[in-house]
Amino acid sequence: MPAKVVFDVGERERILTEAHDQFGHRGVKATFETIRLRFFWPFYYGDVRRHVSSCRECQIRSVKEVEVPLIISTPVDLFYKVYMDVMFMPTARSYNCIVACRDDLSGVTEARALRGASSREVAKFFWEQIICRYGAVHHVVTDNGSETKGAFEALVNQYGIHHIRISAYNSKANGVVERGHFILREALIKACEGNVSRWPELLPLAVFADRISIRRSTGFSPYFLLHGVHPVLPMDLRESMFMVEGFRCNMSAADLLALRIRQLKRKPEDVARAADILKRTRLASKEHFEKRFAHRLRKDNFEPGDLVLVRNSAIEREMNRKHKPRYLGPYEVVRQTRNGAYVIKELNGDVARESVAAFRLLSYNPSTRDIETLHSDPIDAVEEEGNPFMLDEGGGEDQMSIEVDNDRGDDAESQGRPHADDEDSDDVPVMYRDEFASDDESVVSGNVEAEDQDDIDIESDDDAGKSGDDGGNNFQLLL
Repeated sequence: MPAKVVFDVGERERILTEAHDQFGHRGVKATFETIRLRFFWPFYYGDVRRHVSSCRECQIRSVKEVEVPLIISTPVDLFYKVYMDVMFMPTARSYNCIVACRDDLSGVTEARALRGASSREVAKFFWEQIICRYGAVHHVVTDNGSETKGAFEALVNQYGIHHIRISAYNSKANGVVERGHFILREALIKACEGNVSRWPELLPLAVFADRISIRRSTGFSPYFLLHGVHPVLPMDLRESMFMVEGFRCNMSAADLLALRIRQLKRKPEDVARAADILKRTRLASKEHFEKRFAHRLRKDNFEPGDLVLVRNSAIEREMNRKHKPRYLGPYEVVRQTRNGAYVIKELNGDVARESVAAFRLLSYNPSTRDIETLHSDPIDAVEEEGNPFMLDEGGGEDQMSIEVDNDRGDDAESQGRPHADDEDSDDVPVMYRDEFASDDESVVSGNVEAEDQDDIDIESDDDAGKSGDDGGNNFQLLL
């Protein structure tokens, strides 16, 4: 069936809009096939990809997720850096939450049941169970909840403690204490044996059990790193275990002191060894994470002025989330903070009060309705400018790229047809690159990269018989 050749760029844009926007916002392949049966113009497959990738409705409904490289902390001493968070529990005896604080190096946890997560109660806990027991810490990491403001903020400022607030919906940044929540909660629920209302009275026992358990990340228990000795348990006394060897009743002060010295003399070495093991463990975890999520790991940063979409993390746990937009925006990047988050603003200039974690951001590809800057003749454009479809990078516009698989041949792409074994992108809008691209694919922008540019030719359908084509479109691009 002959296809109509479209020369007017305005008519091309209307065709693209109707084929994609008015027929279900399908992906690149489906939209391209709809146009291919009816129309033709040079490099129209690239125009289809550009139009689909810049559709705002498709971008805010994108299922694409990104990750950012992990930044590990390397603690230098006990209670140099602590992580604090509040975990809500079933109401029992008017208690409804637990505030927990965990040391970064040793893993020592302090926790208290609260009747309400107020900043005054949290500040009282931090003063009594952290500062009064271990001294003023250098850094405390919390979320942005109201319980970490007001009285708590005044307390840390009074003692010169550096307060680090994680960005919204970025619980991974507070993972040291967040991971402990699950262990602590499970231990409590199991110890209650069906009577959940007992959890407030069992909380000290659960915290002690957590403290004496040996950690795989350090090779020591938090109790041992904190005190320099292994805990003496009731079973040790009952079974006369080696833990109490040398200790007896009516010991002289000199003998008791000698035993304590022998126990404590290796503590500095053990703490240093635990810090080294913890560092190596975290580096291994970082390597595993980046290997696991290599295909969706963000390797570049946004620059001021870039347009971005923000992941709508607030709806991810709602039951009726399916019809809601997965991303919000676009917004404009103001700057990147020291910790890697971004400060953004509305397009009217209003700056957001809180920063946004990098993993929640996606580049926004603005819809370019005005395509008059594109040359009508792609061959002349290649010769004159090298790339007619590349947007100006200096102007802050996002770039569009087309991928060609050298192993599958260039002829299918050059004719504006997707390869037969390409991933079907009907339901997933194309952003910048094909997520399933193999490592041996070459990337070209806008125009198809042939091994010999002199081989590019445009053949009319009068010569179709010479090329073996039995019909189809009136024009073909031959490589």
